[in-house]
Amino acid sequence: MPPRFFMVFVTALVFTAPYTVGPNTKSKQSFTIHVPPRISITAPSAGAEAELLPGQTQVEVAPQTWSIAANSRSGATVQFTTEQSFHLASNDAIRRDAQLKVAILNQNTPLVWEVTQAQATTAYQVGQEAATVQVRSSRPGSAVIGLTVGFLERDSTSTPPGDYVTTVVGTITAN
Repeated sequence: MPPRFFMVFVTALVFTAPYTVGPNTKSKQSFTIHVPPRISITAPSAGAEAELLPGQTQVEVAPQTWSIAANSRSGATVQFTTEQSFHLASNDAIRRDAQLKVAILNQNTPLVWEVTQAQATTAYQVGQEAATVQVRSSRPGSAVIGLTVGFLERDSTSTPPGDYVTTVVGTITAN
């Protein structure tokens, strides 16, 4: 009796197993990869300095490298703006004009980024404390930007001694 029970059990397993016909049986599965928006701007980690020598009326700090990137389909706009003109660190009332210049040093894909405002200057004597330069892209990409900051003086003999400071803020916005 036990052998017959075994045969019936095996037969039942064979009939309940999945059964497919032909070599063209198909099935499919969908896969989704999410790529989040990415937009970034990175300033140099250290401050920058230069010295106004006797007889000079202007001095530029060596170009500082900023990294920018955006994966927006329509690109991004980057602005560099002075918070104010140069002012004497020990006396905020003593000011001198700041000048910004921007250039594209390197980009991951040619012709993605372009300079749309190459140079700007503050005019502290008439209350214009901000100077803004700009680069723009029309599609995704990354670049290294060179930002040059200049200190402008009309007559260096009348410039009180000390450290003059300004801050530049970089802002990137998706187009």
